[in-house]
Amino acid sequence: MQGLSFRIRLLSSVAAAVLASSSALADEPKAVQKAPDVPTSGETLKVPSIKPGFAGSFLSSRFARKHQDLREASRYINEALEHDPTNQELIHEGIRLHVLAGNMDDAIVLSHDLSKEYDKDALIAMVHMLEKVDRKEYEAAKNAITQAPDSGLFGIIKPVMDAWLQIAMGKVTGDVELLSAPG
Repeated sequence: MQGLSFRIRLLSSVAAAVLASSSALADEPKAVQKAPDVPTSGETLKVPSIKPGFAGSFLSSRFARKHQDLREASRYINEALEHDPTNQELIHEGIRLHVLAGNMDDAIVLSHDLSKEYDKDALIAMVHMLEKVDRKEYEAAKNAITQAPDSGLFGIIKPVMDAWLQIAMGKVTGDVELLSAPG
């Protein structure tokens, strides 16, 4: 129901903008034009059901992300990807949103659609590493982490991820123990 009210709020904003622009461009004198009915407090605006296209889905995703609704943002980016499934930047944004929303399975599926130019991207390296860990392919996961860049935030979490892999492979060393030691 929350997604429905979100879409209704978004559509009502779009409808108001369209109505405002169409009344400014109409041929009739402004005195003759009838103002649109605006719901009073507590009433719901009735918006006709429309099938969203790429732009509507993409903008809905951006709006939801801006308002920290990552679940809805990732859902809308999936709708946008249905309209443009080969758009590499859109796929990358979809992966980012799915990771932020905790939808790792969806992020992994999308990561297979990226071109090789994204192989050195830290986020993609992390998604590939997590996919390999899920399959218990620890050596392949370690290679994915080793090849990932050392820059930005990933440079900070890379040693922790490497330590997790060491533990998963049963290779607990002094360095790994330091990461898990209190204080």
